[in-house]
Order: sequence, then C-alpha cells, then structure tokens
Amino acid sequence: MKKIILLIISICLLQGCSAKEHNLKFEVVQLYCFDKGTLSKEIIFTYKIFNNYEKDIKYIDAHVDVRDLFDKKLISYKILRKAFVEANNYKLFKSGKDVTFSEECSKLSDVNFEDLKIKFVVKQIAFEDNSVIKF
Repeated sequence: MKKIILLIISICLLQGCSAKEHNLKFEVVQLYCFDKGTLSKEIIFTYKIFNNYEKDIKYIDAHVDVRDLFDKKLISYKILRKAFVEANNYKLFKSGKDVTFSEECSKLSDVNFEDLKIKFVVKQIAFEDNSVIKF
C-alpha cells in the first residue's frame, strides 16, 4: 500500500498534479494572418476573457496554444498581462504579433479556423485587492 501511495505522489510531482482549475472562460473571436505589404505579415488575434469570479481581475499570467487536428503546435500566444476584467463580466482584447520572419502565418493558413484546437493555459491571476491565485 505504501508503494502505491508513493507511486501516486511521484507521478503527481513529475506531471504537476493540481486540484485547482481557473474560473475563466476564453473565447477566440478572430485569428488570422494579415499581409501588411512589403513582405511584412502579422497575426491578428481577437479574444474574449470571461471573469466568472466575484472579484475584479487586475492581471492574468497565461498563454494560448493553437494546434491542428493532429495536435501539432502551430503557434503559442502570450496573453496580455494587464487584463482589468470586471467580476462576472467579460472583456474583448485585440492584439497583433509580427511574424515577418516566421512560418507561423503559413502554418495557420494551412488549417481551417474550425479545425483549430485552442488551449488556454492560466498560470496565475491577480485580483484588484492584490490577492493572487496560482494554478
């Protein structure tokens, strides 16, 4: 019995077991490549963050992984840290990422939007009262 418990603890340490789940909802509104001309390209990313907490959010430490149906990572996108999302409300964000010297636009253009697998990974959230929760 001790060996089984030790094995479970070891697996949790190696794989990062966590009982906490964030209470945010993430929705992608737009994700596309924009040709700015003169060989310059930009990924336009518009998303909503729904704050389902009872407190206003000040900062979010998170990123988004975009993968295809074969689970191949196409792009990884850092989310804006200064979020300021009111309690039980949502906020729309729009950002651009210069990908002139990257293959990210061609990877993204090869996949239909509805076939993208989007994973919202939250590390920590800071609230307006300066309390912080980690995941």
